[in-house]
Amino acid sequence: MARLRALGLNALTLAFGLLLGLGLGEGATRILMPHWQEFSSSHFMQNTVVPDYGPVPIGRPGFDGYFAQNNGDFRVRVAINGFGLRNGEPVQEADGRVWVVGDSFTFGWGVEQPEIFSSVMSRIAGRETYNLGSPGTGICGYQALVARMPGNLRPAAAVVGLTLENDMIGDDCRERSLAALARELDSAGEENGSRFWPRNFLELKGALTRYSALYNFATTAMKRI
Repeated sequence: MARLRALGLNALTLAFGLLLGLGLGEGATRILMPHWQEFSSSHFMQNTVVPDYGPVPIGRPGFDGYFAQNNGDFRVRVAINGFGLRNGEPVQEADGRVWVVGDSFTFGWGVEQPEIFSSVMSRIAGRETYNLGSPGTGICGYQALVARMPGNLRPAAAVVGLTLENDMIGDDCRERSLAALARELDSAGEENGSRFWPRNFLELKGALTRYSALYNFATTAMKRI
């Protein structure tokens, strides 16, 4: 019996030591690596619900900061206007311009503002453009992005940045939007306390990237070495 008590005490001591070490490591990493949140796109992206179209990802209005790939491929400035789009001008300036709609390629994932293809197209064609790109969207999302634009604004033309890898799919957008909205509501309920643990490896990885400086330091170090 005494042996079992000793083993139990040793296990508790070890567990406490590990938790204390992780806590101290997390705190120290946040001090030594103040930009650790740059590796998660969630700090500048959020979902919004467009009536009749369901949820669609947009930028966090007013965000102005940096986004980096943890393997060192890029570190770029991302500025989001008050309407949640990656544009230097307010949404009212979209009137009469060429609207460029698409996913992460159109948004300019990993490139600076002048290198986004809508900016390049504007310089080459001599026409002002307005970028409606949003990472993680598809054809149904493109419709939602256009639908949420203020009703008094009209484009001179529209350019859709189709990604052949995953955009050319015959989706029922209404059915997809209802399913996405159900997931959004379910996720909101889970965040309010009905579920704590991630359901799979990708959710765990995303949560660690979003909330843990120590995890970001470790993955960054390993990928760059």
